[in-house]
Amino acid sequence: MSKKITLGIISFCLIILGALFYFHHQQVTDAKQPPIRVATSLNFYGEVASAVAGKHGQVTSIINSEATDPHDFKATTKEAKEVSQANVIIENGLGYDGWLTKLVKSAGKEKQQIVVGTTVAKKKMGANEHVWYQPQTMAKLADVLARDEGGTLPGRPSEHHDPDLGIVIRAL
Repeated sequence: MSKKITLGIISFCLIILGALFYFHHQQVTDAKQPPIRVATSLNFYGEVASAVAGKHGQVTSIINSEATDPHDFKATTKEAKEVSQANVIIENGLGYDGWLTKLVKSAGKEKQQIVVGTTVAKKKMGANEHVWYQPQTMAKLADVLARDEGGTLPGRPSEHHDPDLGIVIRAL
């Protein structure tokens, strides 16, 4: 009986040590993964990115007011810093927010760029630049972000995305 109790105590301790090692290793692995930082030119693209990234990402929309004309917008050093810290950039394209393209180039780091007008809405330069008015555009953008086709989330399996993504896309 004494042998059984000793073996039971040793087994229990090994299980506890194994669990502690596993959870500590998991926390260290998660800490090494780069944060998801998204910068968008317009707030409604930021809303989509926030819905997809959930608690796993930080989203900054440079233009948050409908009173600001993106054609005339002049970026400051604050916006340049936000873009340089992002690893995903979402812009409208089609000549609507060309200032963001310049900020990305000046940041010097390679980033995943999603140009909604051309890559999501499949429009060509000269087309109507207000692609967000097409109902399917926002759902397609959410799908592109969720699929992570640009490899923005290295080491992060797809289950890190919002489990209700289908609901998010239908709502858009």
